[in-house]
Amino acid sequence: MPSLVWHFDFISPYAYLGLHALRRLPEGSQIQYRPVLFAGLLNHFGQKGPAEIAPKRKWTYRSCIWLARQNQIPFRMPATHPFNPLGFLRLAVAAGSTPTAIEIIFRTLWATGLNPGDPLMIEGLEIFWGSDAVDFAAAYLKNPGILDEEMLHADALPIGAFRPGAT
Repeated sequence: MPSLVWHFDFISPYAYLGLHALRRLPEGSQIQYRPVLFAGLLNHFGQKGPAEIAPKRKWTYRSCIWLARQNQIPFRMPATHPFNPLGFLRLAVAAGSTPTAIEIIFRTLWATGLNPGDPLMIEGLEIFWGSDAVDFAAAYLKNPGILDEEMLHADALPIGAFRPGAT
């Protein structure tokens, strides 16, 4: 079966739409997901991004909304754009750049209208750590309400002691 490498940055609404277009590839196609920093590519080639050029920004946003509607893809512009995608790119790498992780991050950014600059947005995506958390994660997927008042209270506990050199 065919194999391809798909490079993307979460900052791009076209990349989000492209994620959905990947479903049109032949069944069994092997896809490697490669997060890249679009701004780094723009800097390297001395270019501005579409959102940095006023008429192109307006066109890009309208075009993406139209394309999403035409293809019945859930789409809602984030509260701010452009935004700094580094945290989301790092999260994708930390999650192994799996299709599921990539899809969840894209959907959170491009279908909710939330503010990508809000640090709580990333915190909400990376709740479970390590293989020892798989059962907890499965239980959460069945019932997000398991993050009850006591667990949420524990999230906000103040730090009572610091070790020198530990941050």
